Amino acid sequence: MFFLCVSLSFTALEVECLSSDGQALLSLLSAADPYYKKSSPVLSSWNPSNPTPCSWQGITCSPQERVISLSIPDTFLNLSSLPSDLSSLSSLQLLNLSSTNISGSIPPSFGSLTQLRLLDLSSNSLSGPIPSELGKLTLLQFLFLNSNRLTGAIPQQLANLSSLPLPPR
Repeated sequence: MFFLCVSLSFTALEVECLSSDGQALLSLLSAADPYYKKSSPVLSSWNPSNPTPCSWQGITCSPQERVISLSIPDTFLNLSSLPSDLSSLSSLQLLNLSSTNISGSIPPSFGSLTQLRLLDLSSNSLSGPIPSELGKLTLLQFLFLNSNRLTGAIPQQLANLSSLPLPPR
């Protein structure tokens, strides 16, 4: 695991390190609307001086302090795109960003979130095609992309996801 270390004290040598998972989550925070990240009780709890993001609202960690859930539905982010840095959350099992006012496309790099069991990006303004790379999410059981402006056909690769219940044809 990689760490970013920052000196936080001028009088004593005190170093705090935020885990790589925390750094990935900060990419979401830095892309969020400045006004809403200050006024949001969820986002204002995201303190980069913590060594891990495990105490942040909307975040659940494993006993090894790896992020396994990012669930902040109905939190106004006002993002023009989803940060691809979220793809580095290699232990992530649940990603719920429904109704968070996200536009842009779904990053193909989300196909590298191979531990993902639930992906909910519903009720946003996402556009463009559904990335075929999501077909690599072999553990995916729930996929919610409704109420967006997605275009094109559902990628054939999603039909190979045996854990994802698909409606009969």
